[in-house]
Amino acid sequence: MNCQACGHPIEFDDARFCPNCAAPLEREPEVVEAVAVEQEPEADPNSVPFEDTSRPFLERYVATVTLSFSDPKKLFSSMKDGDLTGPVIYGLITGSIAGIVGLIWQTLFGSMFTMFEGYGVEEFAMSGFMHVAMVFVMPFAVVLGLFIWAGVYHLCLLLLGTQTRGFGITLRAVAYAYGPQLLAIVPVAGGIVGGLWAMVLTIMGGFYGHRTDAWRAVAAYFIPVVVCCGVMVLFFMLVGIAAASGV
Repeated sequence: MNCQACGHPIEFDDARFCPNCAAPLEREPEVVEAVAVEQEPEADPNSVPFEDTSRPFLERYVATVTLSFSDPKKLFSSMKDGDLTGPVIYGLITGSIAGIVGLIWQTLFGSMFTMFEGYGVEEFAMSGFMHVAMVFVMPFAVVLGLFIWAGVYHLCLLLLGTQTRGFGITLRAVAYAYGPQLLAIVPVAGGIVGGLWAMVLTIMGGFYGHRTDAWRAVAAYFIPVVVCCGVMVLFFMLVGIAAASGV
């Protein structure tokens, strides 16, 4: 650069005064090109409160159960596939509570039935022992049933041409649909209503979770139900035919 006053060439870039005339040097402001940085849109946060480990355990559990009753669309629409620990624990706790409460009611009503029918002490004790044993088996049965049903539902979705987002989404749909089963605390009607509601939530979980068509989510749920019912009907028909023919 040159001195603006006398035109003397300036050799040093950091010089503040002209060495020839001592005039202050005026520097042109540096032009910095603004580079637009394209930022990726922020992904939707996980909509399942139970998987937010920054919150207390009981708080996120209650929030997830509440959401399954109040706004299932919000619960299922932004589920993230990944670690299955959260949904498995939720399904284990919820399914075990519902199952154990159901056993308690069954034991109470069964005890009343055995008293009226005049069963002996041995029958009563055996019934109580079986129910206690089922309490200890319940958690294992819940987890096993969760994976089996999620696997069957996921397979049916695939057979119907659904572009699934992974098995983890299907398992979450099944696990987080367990919430209404807690209605088992209401004797008789609570278990029935909770089971039907859980069925609807599972279908909604498949629909919103995998962004699929509604008919695929519904059909995928009922295909194994229809097949099982058909197998049972066929079995009893064969038994009846065998009994009628004296085999």
